Amino acid sequence: MGNPESTVLVKGKMGRPTLYTEALAFRICEKVAACEAVHQFAGKDGIPNEATIYRWLNEHKDFCENYTRARERQADRMVAECREIADTDKEKMGAVERDRLRVMVRQWGAERMAPKKYGARLKQEVSGPNEGPIEVADASRKLLDLLDRRASAGTSA
Repeated sequence: MGNPESTVLVKGKMGRPTLYTEALAFRICEKVAACEAVHQFAGKDGIPNEATIYRWLNEHKDFCENYTRARERQADRMVAECREIADTDKEKMGAVERDRLRVMVRQWGAERMAPKKYGARLKQEVSGPNEGPIEVADASRKLLDLLDRRASAGTSA
């Protein structure tokens, strides 16, 4: 991520400078990777509000790339937590329904945050009439026939 102490001053649209540091961006990414929701930590402990964080994602390519990796780490962590919950000792089986719900929520979140990695694999087949092969018409031949008909209709008029 570069030097976390470096500061970049960005001038906003209204002329008011905003302070962006790589160290602050790093803190935000670490919170995201630790499964903290942006709306829960934004505006607290020296972290800007949500709107500023999302604006910075658009304005700072490095921050956006690191945030994307943090979201991937977040999904990996959720999958690991699902395993821990599912592998709970039999002594803790009294809260099975609660744990099942916790696992399902984490799976759902991981599927949406990293669909290529954790999403359902869908296979889609396309076929022609009566489950036969799809016939691909020669479009150039049809276009030439159409142009020939127009030309002959224009000369006979």
